Amino acid sequence: MSLDGCVEALSVFQDGCAWRPAWQVGLFPYVQLLNIASVVATLVAGAVAVGVAVVRRVRPPRSRVPRRAARPGGVPARAAVVRWRLVAGLLCTLAAGTSAIVGAVHLRVLSAVPDLTVTQRVTTQLAGVPDRPVPAGTRVRQVHAWYHLSGDGLVELATTYNIRLNAALRGVRKGDSWDSLDRRLRPVCADWGRAEVFEVIWFRVPDRSAQADWHALGAWAGQGSRRCLQGLDARDVPAVMEALRELDAAGRCAATANARIDAVLRAGGRAGTFRPPAKGITCNRLVQP
Repeated sequence: MSLDGCVEALSVFQDGCAWRPAWQVGLFPYVQLLNIASVVATLVAGAVAVGVAVVRRVRPPRSRVPRRAARPGGVPARAAVVRWRLVAGLLCTLAAGTSAIVGAVHLRVLSAVPDLTVTQRVTTQLAGVPDRPVPAGTRVRQVHAWYHLSGDGLVELATTYNIRLNAALRGVRKGDSWDSLDRRLRPVCADWGRAEVFEVIWFRVPDRSAQADWHALGAWAGQGSRRCLQGLDARDVPAVMEALRELDAAGRCAATANARIDAVLRAGGRAGTFRPPAKGITCNRLVQP
């Protein structure tokens, strides 16, 4: 999360400008060490096991020391073999255990479900932090960095959700059964819910107007998605219609955010957004709970 809108060339991967992406976790160095330990233990265990197997195969039977014969140092041959097998087994166990721990850590991190209410409240507070005054050229570079380092993919996803929703609505016919309506609307209503976290999985837009539309997009999308799915479950036509209006509002905010980003980029002498900006569309930023 950006606290001051500071983006310089390549500095988005540093921590000097207070950027804190939501996908960064404090366990990163420990997970990396576990990965290294897992690889090293596996390689060593494999090498020891292969070495013991090769030595026992290439040694002629008649040259082998009797089972109870003592080697120099007083260690029986059988005991030496058992010792090496034990070492190999312990290393294999260590490798398997480390891999299991790494898998459990990754599963815990990836399966963690954020509290969207808390996340939205924190995001709203951070969004109210005044942008640091910067020259117009710097602002253009900031918006360019936001858009071309993954922001474009999120804008395209939101636009695609809106296109799919409109296509689903056009396909509705008078007299369609509720089950048919459910099959058309449920997938796109569920997908729109993903847009609720767009604002927290990537940096905020380094432009006040575009960021306001981007924030409204997430709020409308999350609210409309939940109400749409609840209305479909309850077969509540008025609730579904209201939810569809909210999702339409999210689509409008996605279009206006894209148009604003396009305008900023073109004003700075850069190429505009990949999707042509829509005209005559406004974003309702006053999201009603």
